[in-house]
Amino acid sequence: MPDIFDVSRNLMAIASKAGNPFALDGAEEKRAAEAYLSAEMKALELSDADCCTMKMAKRALDAIRKSDDGAPLFVNPLFGDDPDIFCWFLCIGRPLVDILEPLPAGHLVSFKVYSGGSMWWGNVVAKVGVTGTEWDYITAPLVAVRSRYAKADPADGAVAADKANDFMDALGAALGRFEEVVGRKAGTDRDVGGFAGNMKLERGEEEGQQDCINEFLTARQAIALFSTAGLMNGWKFNWSDHEFQIGPTFQGGGVIHKAIKISDEYGTIYAVDTWLEDNGRPAVVLPVGIYEEYFRKRSWRDLYPPFMGLPPRDEEEGF
Repeated sequence: MPDIFDVSRNLMAIASKAGNPFALDGAEEKRAAEAYLSAEMKALELSDADCCTMKMAKRALDAIRKSDDGAPLFVNPLFGDDPDIFCWFLCIGRPLVDILEPLPAGHLVSFKVYSGGSMWWGNVVAKVGVTGTEWDYITAPLVAVRSRYAKADPADGAVAADKANDFMDALGAALGRFEEVVGRKAGTDRDVGGFAGNMKLERGEEEGQQDCINEFLTARQAIALFSTAGLMNGWKFNWSDHEFQIGPTFQGGGVIHKAIKISDEYGTIYAVDTWLEDNGRPAVVLPVGIYEEYFRKRSWRDLYPPFMGLPPRDEEEGF
């Protein structure tokens, strides 16, 4: 039986047939989606389906029936990274996200931006829409890489390596642009990266500041949509196992840190981290082993730069 991710993908397939590929934006698409969900609900009722899928499908069906034909519904491709916790939230009340959500007029996609003392799941400080023009600006680095290697021979090892490196740079740049665009609208445009930013949270300077969980929850929405748009170079977004235990660090022990994980066609795991950088700067995208070493150096630099002989954050060039 399908799970909530299957339902979302099937609704996205319906949305992609006309108009906005990320939304049900016409009467015909909504009727097709309603017919699909109605049939799915009947099948789920006859099976031993989990409460997550049942409730999410029902909420999506209700959203379609309550919406006007001319009011677009954004198809959200993203759900909780921990299915058990996600289902717990869903079964006791309102889910963290819905499959179908109203889309602001004149916008292509929408995002929830998290900020402040997150504890675990973060605080939603704003739900912002992104226009088609803004989306083109955000995704331009990824589109350029896709075009550059469109006719490349995938069997050529040297070309594949160049493409992987270019894609990592492009993904980091696209996420920096994403933060720039949504940050202006959500008030997170002055976010300071790394532990320097976390210390602002500890001092109560929370307005517009994001910790690693806030950054993780916000940025993974963009990556999910990049994947939906076919801009992820064939790399896959890992839906689970996003925690890193990295140490020793500034306190001598390990720390638990949230960062996005993606994997290439060979199964190599990469870390994607927008938290280490200030808002609008390119995200860090590195193979996991290199990333963990980089994280340790950055954590020392943010807190005790004189002891490591490291330059201030705004003077560092590259890795």
